[in-house]
Amino acid sequence: MVFLAGWGKGSKLLGLGPELTCENCHNTKQYQIFETSKKVTLYFVPVAKWDKQYWIVCPVCSRGGELNSKEQAMSIIEEAKSQLKPLSIDANGNVSESTSEDEKLPPGAISGFFYIHKIEEEARLQGQELSEFELWFLMESPASLIEKSKVIDDYPHELMDVIAKGLAVNAVNWIRSAIEREKAEGSETILVREGLRLPVDWEFHYEEMYNSNLPWFVSSFAQNAFLGNPFNDETEPWTSL
Repeated sequence: MVFLAGWGKGSKLLGLGPELTCENCHNTKQYQIFETSKKVTLYFVPVAKWDKQYWIVCPVCSRGGELNSKEQAMSIIEEAKSQLKPLSIDANGNVSESTSEDEKLPPGAISGFFYIHKIEEEARLQGQELSEFELWFLMESPASLIEKSKVIDDYPHELMDVIAKGLAVNAVNWIRSAIEREKAEGSETILVREGLRLPVDWEFHYEEMYNSNLPWFVSSFAQNAFLGNPFNDETEPWTSL
C-alpha cells in the first residue's frame, strides 16, 4: 500500500482589520488578518496543524507584523466590524447612518462593505465620486426597494431606475479594473476557475457574500463581474489571468 503524505505551510484569511497607511508601499488600505500554520497532509487532506501564527498585513505589498494571539487577531477584526454602520434613506433620498436597532447588518455584510469600498476607491481613481445615494443603493436589496415603493407615495422611482442601470454597468467595470490593477501591483492571487485568477481577498469576500446569500445589489454586481454582465449584453464569463 502506498501512502501519499506531505507537509508544508498554509495560510487562512480570517477577516479585515482597520484601514491603515502602509509604511512600505504608502497605500492606505483595509489591512488583512491571516492565520498561518504548519501542516501534515495524508492523501492531500490536512490531518494535523501546529505552530499557528497570526498576522496583520497590507493587502498590496503583504508587509505587516505578527500578532500575539488568535484572541488579539479576532479582537481587531471585531473592532473593525463595530465601526461599520448600516445606512438608511428617507423618501427624499437623504442618506444617514441608521440608528435603528432593527436595522442590523445581515450575514456577509462585512464582505459586502469590502466590495463597496473597492468600487468607491476605483471610481475615485478614475475621476468619479459615488454619491451617498449610490453608496446606499449598493447596500439595498431588490425586495426592500419593492416594499418601500409600496408604502412611500413619493418614492423616487425614476431616480432609482437611472442609478440602477448606471451602477449595473459601472460597478462591474470598476470591480474588474480594480482587480486588474491590484494584480499588476503584485497582489497574491488564486485560480478560481479556468480563465479567471483573483486576488485572494477578493475571492474570499465573494465566497462570503455568496455563501451567506447577502441580498445587497453589490453582491449581484460582483456576480455579474465574474460570470458576465447581462446589462452590458455579455454572454460569456469574464476571463482574466
